[in-house]
Amino acid sequence: MAFDIEKVREAINDLSEWEQVELWNERCEDENYMDDYIYDNDPDELMCGQKPSDILSRVDMENYDLNSDWACYSIYGWVSFGWLSDKNSPFDIDELISWYCDNEGYEQTDLLDYEELIEDEEDEDFEEGFDFGDEDSIIYEVECACGEVINFDEETLEAGSMKCPNCGETLEFSFDDEDEE
Repeated sequence: MAFDIEKVREAINDLSEWEQVELWNERCEDENYMDDYIYDNDPDELMCGQKPSDILSRVDMENYDLNSDWACYSIYGWVSFGWLSDKNSPFDIDELISWYCDNEGYEQTDLLDYEELIEDEEDEDFEEGFDFGDEDSIIYEVECACGEVINFDEETLEAGSMKCPNCGETLEFSFDDEDEE
C-alpha cells in the first residue's frame, strides 16, 4: 500500500494541535522514543510528589516557562514550548509522516482515515508513464519477448533502440520506409 505523502501531510496539518500531539505520542510509544514524548505543561502533574529541590534540578530554567502549553523532558531537564513548531519541541512532521506511512503507523491510530490517504492507482500509473508531449504525437507500441508492452514516441523510434523497462533487453527498431521497393 502506497500513501500519498502530501495527502498525509495535509491530513496531519488539519488535525487540532491536541490531536497532533496525540498522534506524535502514539508514534513515540510505538517506536519507544519516550524522550520525544510531549506532555501537557501542568507542573502539578509533571512534578507530582517531588520535593522543590528535585523539581529545580529537573527543570532547564532557560527553556522552561510555566505559561507554555507543552513540555518534554530533554537531556537538559524539563523544557516547555507554546507551539509544536517552537525550538524546544521534539515534534517533527516529516518523522511523523515517515512513521505513519513506512512503519504501519496507520494501524496504531484512528485519528486519520488511512483509506483516504492512499495513492490513487490511476495517478500512480500516470506518473510512471512516459510523457509524450502534445496530443498530436504519434505513439508506437511494441511487445518485448518478456511480454511487457511498451509505448514510445517518434523520437525514440528515430533513435533506433531502447531498453525494456521490465527485463532490460535492448529493443532495436528499423526506420525503413515500407513504400521503397
